[in-house]
Amino acid sequence: MRQLAPHEVRLVRLGELDEAEDLMSVIAAPQVSEVFLIVGGGSPVLTPDRLAEADKLALRPLRWLARTLSAINGNEPPPALRVITLNAYRTGGEDVDPISTAAVALSVALGRELPRTRATCVDLTLLANGSIGDVDLRQALRVLREDRTVRSVAVIRDGQVLRRTLRAAASRRPGAAKVFHKEHRCLLIGGSGVVGRQLSDELARQYGAHIVWIGRRDLEPEIADATARIEDLGGKLAYIRADVTDAEALRNAFAAVWTRVGPIETVFHCGLDFSVGRLSSMEEAAFAASVGVKVAGSVNLLAVTEEYPVEEVVLMSSAEAFAGNVGWAPYSMACAFQDGLAQAHAGCVLSVNWGYWEGSSRGDPATLAAKNVGMLNAKEALGVLEHALESGLPQVAVFDIGQAALARMGFVTEGDAKPTEQAQPVAAASAMTENNAEPKVEPVAIPANPDRQVTASQDGSSREPAAIEALLRDLLGQVLRISADEIDPEQDIVHYGVDSILIIDFFSLLEETFGQLPADQLIELQTVREIANYLATPIAQPSATTPNDGETMRRSSMDGDDAFLPGVTLIDMAAPEDADVALKDYPQRLEEPLQPSRASKRDRTGALQFWAVGKSEDALIEIVSRGSGPPVLFLPGIGLTAPVFHKQFTSLSPNWSLFALHPPGHGRSRAPKSASIAMLADTIAETLSRLGLDRPVHVVASCFGTVPALFLGAHRPELVASLTLCGAVAENLEVPSIAPEGLSLKEAAALSKAAAESLSADFEHLSNVPENASCRETIEAARKLLLHSQRASPAVGMRYLNEILSLRTSKWAPKIEAPTLLIAGTCDTVVSPSVSVDLAAKMPNARLLMIENAGHYPFLTHANEFNSEITGFLKSAEQ
Repeated sequence: MRQLAPHEVRLVRLGELDEAEDLMSVIAAPQVSEVFLIVGGGSPVLTPDRLAEADKLALRPLRWLARTLSAINGNEPPPALRVITLNAYRTGGEDVDPISTAAVALSVALGRELPRTRATCVDLTLLANGSIGDVDLRQALRVLREDRTVRSVAVIRDGQVLRRTLRAAASRRPGAAKVFHKEHRCLLIGGSGVVGRQLSDELARQYGAHIVWIGRRDLEPEIADATARIEDLGGKLAYIRADVTDAEALRNAFAAVWTRVGPIETVFHCGLDFSVGRLSSMEEAAFAASVGVKVAGSVNLLAVTEEYPVEEVVLMSSAEAFAGNVGWAPYSMACAFQDGLAQAHAGCVLSVNWGYWEGSSRGDPATLAAKNVGMLNAKEALGVLEHALESGLPQVAVFDIGQAALARMGFVTEGDAKPTEQAQPVAAASAMTENNAEPKVEPVAIPANPDRQVTASQDGSSREPAAIEALLRDLLGQVLRISADEIDPEQDIVHYGVDSILIIDFFSLLEETFGQLPADQLIELQTVREIANYLATPIAQPSATTPNDGETMRRSSMDGDDAFLPGVTLIDMAAPEDADVALKDYPQRLEEPLQPSRASKRDRTGALQFWAVGKSEDALIEIVSRGSGPPVLFLPGIGLTAPVFHKQFTSLSPNWSLFALHPPGHGRSRAPKSASIAMLADTIAETLSRLGLDRPVHVVASCFGTVPALFLGAHRPELVASLTLCGAVAENLEVPSIAPEGLSLKEAAALSKAAAESLSADFEHLSNVPENASCRETIEAARKLLLHSQRASPAVGMRYLNEILSLRTSKWAPKIEAPTLLIAGTCDTVVSPSVSVDLAAKMPNARLLMIENAGHYPFLTHANEFNSEITGFLKSAEQ
């Protein structure tokens, strides 16, 4: 093929390409730096024939691009992908092309899956003459080349950049009649699913509804049970077997419904086919099968309701239409298509972007609750549905989530549309607001350490790596619900959409198959092949007298010490005269064999002791103790360990019993399989109990450690005597939430480097403050100590960050009654001192201390003032 000259543009008509290989021959040349794809602008009225043609000209090329761009190897990134959709959204009176709306979702998913493509997307509208306005086109080129990772589409109208906005839905149209009534006649496509069953039960319970389910399967036993249940609730149920993707079969089913039940008033399309798979490896037939129920099924449904008119058609879409998670591209695209279809048929079709429903297997309630994500029950959902239908809107979003999650889906909120504790319907994607300076939002994550040496499998046997690798692909395929053949053993598993919930499922299957495994080692392994090689390595049998560094934390038990519960083990100790040096040298001590000790209880003479606390070896927590007196618990920031508090341990230990707890995954504490704040609070409570601390403790926390401290103060007040929060963190911290899916190693390494640089920058800033000229050596020593005390897996740090940054911690502040001291450095460049100011104003028993010329770590750089202040505060709180 002829090479492109510099700045040359080549036009390729999509209808001329027959295979993905044709596209590869066009764009794989090294001279190609950008690929522009223009899709959409067709008729909003889609028949099955038009749908197939539109897919060929718009959506299929995007899927081809995913495979083509992922196949371009080399050190240089592939060509940047610039997607222009036409009429994906309505901002005024323009028509909406559902194919364009689907293309937006597909672009977002492609950008997440293949971040090296630097995919960007804008939506434009066609003028009356079928062209694009010059002003809009120039603005589009500027936005497309901002080189930001796609999170959502930028909508451009009349030269203005608009952004999707949530606004409160109107309660009802003037004069609108109540939608549901006694013996309301409903038809549910996919009624036997989780949502369909719950919705049917509630319709029967509240209205005695006459319900028809249409589905593809032979469900005779299940239908018998469902019929009896619906009748017990006051309704009636009939079942007709038909495939919604078959237009003729669906038409025949509607004819049968009209004969057996009579005219239907409301149709709910609850059908879905949730298949997880990567765009870059999914075959066309598999993709078509996974989207057919929602895409072709919705088109067929609207066509048949032209012959058999109904009052309302409700398309049960999902909030996933906005998210585009890796591995969920087919589902995201299909839901977005339904949204566009409803916009195109405004007035008679409603699309609902649902959040999590109770009973769904897609979300763990405890994990979701910790992130302030609520789950809808059927009673709430039916009330919201009636509200939405009465409003006359073509699309509503119904979920109960926090602001950070909304931002992740590309939303801003308007007016009263704030996240609430109760589910509220809000209009989604129907409102656009001007946003000429849209902020860049890029997904980032912390890389696992590639130099980590994996050790041994549990049972000592030698296994064949190839056989284990095949088994692991099967297990991961079970979790992801994809074929094992689609899993590349050398691909980072986060690229398959493996989030914190799915990784727990995968690790659980591993332990069921191979026995108990050390999570702190598994969590650092990125690929199936790395895990297989780890499991295939025979275990090294440690000496009983000289244990190696990989030995689990087992040392002399605490038999005979009534102060401790079972499960407390002394694992290391330093005499009082060596305690300060031993604490600062903790990172080196991690590399040395643990020294056995005959001590049977906590030393109160000033010795430094290291304990392993936990009911089982896979749940051990390391805690460092020194001193005697009322108990004080220190919680470090993410990634940090006890050495950062060595100046407090030296100063306060004569009068206080000091404990520094290493959260799961830090120091010798076993790595967590989840990182919820509720889990961490339970871990802290369990640890304190086993140490025999049967009274409230004073909690001193720094940076991200202040988040579990705030949680304890609000939700476990019986454990807390007082709180000292240094450099406190709240949800208005300007740090992006981490999205582990779809990241390149380059991006992950960049975040890790940026995190370390932000800490160093805080110390560097302090050194440049004129008033700190006399203590620059102290500041530099503090910087080195802090960086040296970072002892946590980057993957563990990523999980804690992602959890903490999704929480609304300021909501806990008014509930905290314990005496609280908030400390902030006036020169803090990591977390603004205004966060501490805001929290202090919301807490009923708090006071604020600003340490002049200090940064984020005043307990290191301005230790004398810090220690003096907290000593006085602790004494007053203890009284």
